[in-house]
Amino acid sequence: MDSNMTKAFYVLALACALVLGAAPTAGAALVVVGSSRALDFQGTQTDNTVSPPAIVESGPEYEVSGTAPVPYALSESIIGDPGDPSGSVSATSDVDGGSGVRFARATYDGPDARVNADVDIEIDNEDLEFELEITGITVTADVSGDAGALLETGGVTYDSITATLNGTDLSPSTTPAPNTVLIDEAIGGIFELTATFNAQTIGGDGDVERSIQVAGVVFEVRVFENGVLQSSEVSTFGFAEASLTAVPEPASLALLGLGGLYMVGRRRGRSAADHPVTAQSIVLLTLFQREIGE
Repeated sequence: MDSNMTKAFYVLALACALVLGAAPTAGAALVVVGSSRALDFQGTQTDNTVSPPAIVESGPEYEVSGTAPVPYALSESIIGDPGDPSGSVSATSDVDGGSGVRFARATYDGPDARVNADVDIEIDNEDLEFELEITGITVTADVSGDAGALLETGGVTYDSITATLNGTDLSPSTTPAPNTVLIDEAIGGIFELTATFNAQTIGGDGDVERSIQVAGVVFEVRVFENGVLQSSEVSTFGFAEASLTAVPEPASLALLGLGGLYMVGRRRGRSAADHPVTAQSIVLLTLFQREIGE
């Protein structure tokens, strides 16, 4: 190995050491975006008998949402029935562009919320009788942490809940586990009904992104004809979602880019004229890191 190649090896080793030393970690990154949303009710009806399918959406009546990096604290009161306590929807985040642990959260608090479902269908001597009554729904969604350690929490609490299917008591806990499917029934190849409690969807890798969506109750009704879906309806009662997104700090990004450019440059140099690596190269690399890091 000649002297120039030896110098190149040491400079490359230095660049790798610097890059690894500045690689994104929980303390070398920024949470740059936080968002959250809460709402009371949302429904979607789809008619597949026409082309394109006709979609009709309803709700929400109460909804708040926000997106940081500017911190926000939003809320709206839910007007209940006379004599009932009022509820609220809220969304907050403290993401401000600075480093450190940040959060985004949303809450649907409906102490006077009531969900009543009464389905009684008979098809080809098959019966489906489903009754549900819920009072009071609280839904929470929260994401917090720093880059490399973004964690989600969320859940649903009911004040009371009773459910029966064909006379059998199916009442779940007032704090059901995530994605509790209480009923998933089909009769006559025509009608399907699914009811999911504490429906949760979690996204992201937990390093640079994490999101969570939580729904108090989700009803899905599907109607078929000769095995072909004719129409469907999805109704969501009580919903909250939150998310955080992080990126490496500028110093880490710039240094990673510099290391990549240097290796490309050396690679090309092998097939062209030999370019001696001097101590000045090492100094420039160090100064670049220091200047960006300040």
